[in-house]
Amino acid sequence: MDDKVKAAITGHPADRIEYPPAFFTLPMPGSSDSHSVVGIPASIEDYTAGASMRDGFGNLESIFPVDHLSDAELRDVARLLGLDDGEGVSNSVLVPRDDCSEWPPRVFQDVVDSTRAKRELASLVRAFGCERLAARVFGTSTALHRAVKELREFQGQLNESALKNVKRVAELMIELDNVRSGFAILSNFWDDQFQLVRKQLDHKASEHDRDFKRAAQDHEREARVLQAQVDSLSQENGDLRVSRTGSRRGP
Repeated sequence: MDDKVKAAITGHPADRIEYPPAFFTLPMPGSSDSHSVVGIPASIEDYTAGASMRDGFGNLESIFPVDHLSDAELRDVARLLGLDDGEGVSNSVLVPRDDCSEWPPRVFQDVVDSTRAKRELASLVRAFGCERLAARVFGTSTALHRAVKELREFQGQLNESALKNVKRVAELMIELDNVRSGFAILSNFWDDQFQLVRKQLDHKASEHDRDFKRAAQDHEREARVLQAQVDSLSQENGDLRVSRTGSRRGP
């Protein structure tokens, strides 16, 4: 390996390079996602793997692709966290600064040398260490972007499935209404038939009752006539007996 390259990678460059690390925003056509290419401190592994490199801030840089959350994705994350909008989320996750224009080398050097920047970097290094820190930070942004993208696709599929279910429920409700309507018509038909048969039975029962009463009256009338005849015959029979008795007693 070239000694100059090795020295640059290991953090001992021959001449200090003052310009900032690479950062290029690449908006993808037809997508709201923001894709960037950044420069991170190059490692021996990057060099041996043939990664794209360039002169960077103090050392060689390895070109590293990064995915950032779009505004729409930030709003989705805000909804998941119960926030009103994506502004609160953008202050809590890794998003590119609003002004992505290249900083002049001297301005960037002043920012890096500022106490504020050193304190922020110190917090990160204390918690996560400095080994491949930039790669892991950018990797976290990409991982979050991909996770939210997967979630949005899943929600889209879920919404599509829910829409299909709603349509199916609507179809079933229509079928149920048709069944209810048909049942009501059928029920009314059989109710009318029942009422008709009931009227017919009531009419026949009334006729039978009337015929029974008429037959009873005829029977009673015939019984009276027969009784009268029996009484008349009994009277005649009595009279005949009396006459016979009187005849036997005569001179």
